[in-house]
Amino acid sequence: MSSNWTTIESDPGVFTELIEKFGVKGVQVEELWALDHETLSELKPIYGLIFLFKWMSEKDERPILEQAPEGMFYAQQIVTNACATQAILSILMNIDTNEAKVELGDELTQFKSFSLGLPSDVIGESIGSSELIKQAHNAFARPEPFIIEESKKPKKDDDVFHFIAYLPFKGNLYELDGLKGGPILLGECSNENWVEKIIPEIQNRIQKNNNSNKNWYVSKQKNQTHSKRLVLFKQTSKWKKKNTTNGSKKMPEEDTIMFLSL
Repeated sequence: MSSNWTTIESDPGVFTELIEKFGVKGVQVEELWALDHETLSELKPIYGLIFLFKWMSEKDERPILEQAPEGMFYAQQIVTNACATQAILSILMNIDTNEAKVELGDELTQFKSFSLGLPSDVIGESIGSSELIKQAHNAFARPEPFIIEESKKPKKDDDVFHFIAYLPFKGNLYELDGLKGGPILLGECSNENWVEKIIPEIQNRIQKNNNSNKNWYVSKQKNQTHSKRLVLFKQTSKWKKKNTTNGSKKMPEEDTIMFLSL
């Protein structure tokens, strides 16, 4: 199952197209280069944050919830190379579509209904068995290894990266990491203030990463250093065309989920 999943590019355009292939409407991924109250306030509504960081084998002392809160979508990562897609799904599946102008589409709506209440490892296996999710993911294959492979333990100096998600859910702020045994509760929040509350959490992670790693990861394809880069998943109501070196892309005129890359 997992051997059929490729690694994908950590690019906001790729993530947006991946979401579209899932059949989701009304969500866009954007990139930021700052993490401050003023910048993030301009981008609301924001549905979640995806954090890409250099993975290190270390003990996490924070308590992990044995069971996800009622109604929350949480999946353990069973499939190798799927952590980017799982982080995206963690946010999409936990958006309150009754309040947000977001449509999950028939396939993801059915998958969410089927998976709620199942053990997190079974949900992870179900992701690996979903042809829609796998085909959409593999459509954006990148040529070189990038993410942790469960069958190959990284060496101390290897550059291996991992995606996790942060999001508000029913009055609390959570970290969803597919390599953990469950969600991590970070504290109380509201849909209006959760972005402000996540800033110090991310800043601590950045500082921790800075202290542990002297070299930044450099993208081979773009030849640029990924230093404190943010990307946001956004609600989108209008679209406009933006000319790029690769042609014309759809870009949102307004409204976002988030992605931070070290």
